[in-house]
Amino acid sequence: MKTYKPTVDELRDQGLVFYEVVAGSQSHGTNTPKSDIDTRGYYHVPMKHQKGLGNVENQSQDSVTDTEFYNLKRAVEVLIKANPN
Repeated sequence: MKTYKPTVDELRDQGLVFYEVVAGSQSHGTNTPKSDIDTRGYYHVPMKHQKGLGNVENQSQDSVTDTEFYNLKRAVEVLIKANPN
């Protein structure tokens, strides 16, 4: 079985990201001039990857830009558990 594991750039280029926000020290107002910018968000999985026997990765991340996107299924799981992470 093939796993759908898009990169952060692929998600943005394909217009699949529906929510993106600055997180971490920048969002809390505790950043310093040396602080990086953390970005978090959610994306939807294209229909062709939602059906069939393939797996879908819950998360796509870019450690260079400190960006993490979670798929919609993961977003719902977090909301149901009232998990702030």
